[in-house]
Amino acid sequence: MQAPCFIFETLDKERVVLYCESHFETLPYKKSLEFLIDLALHTRDKEWFDELAYKLNFESQP
Repeated sequence: MQAPCFIFETLDKERVVLYCESHFETLPYKKSLEFLIDLALHTRDKEWFDELAYKLNFESQP
């Protein structure tokens, strides 16, 4: 049985492959978080969206 993997393409057309959901962290940069939020919306992953939106709000606070 094959393990699922997650493939993301950066704006520079580089691909990032993740072999599991665990231990996945985003860099606390607003554009990175916004890109992943869009991806979460596209994949309709509400739990991931909520987590990323929380991080974006946390990073935006002074």
